[in-house]
Amino acid sequence: MSCYSIPLAAAVILFIARKIRHNKDRNLWLLNMIFASGTVMLVIDHWLNGELFLIGENIEFDLALGAVMTLGAAAFWAIVIVSEKTFTANKTKIKI
Repeated sequence: MSCYSIPLAAAVILFIARKIRHNKDRNLWLLNMIFASGTVMLVIDHWLNGELFLIGENIEFDLALGAVMTLGAAAFWAIVIVSEKTFTANKTKIKI
């Protein structure tokens, strides 16, 4: 029930790190938005089901579930970035 805390922590930590380093990298911004939007969706889901501030019987399971969802979102981000770079590299080599 508190599985949204891990992606929320990842979004906040990444946001603070980007601001401290004055990093305007578009790829890190995209990762931050994926974490933030995932957190918003999870909070809305828990709120609609009436379990927003409930802590489940097995907090370790909830946190592990949040970690898996965060890693899944990061993997999705990595696939998008690699695909974009591959497509861009192949597009510049092709002469039409």
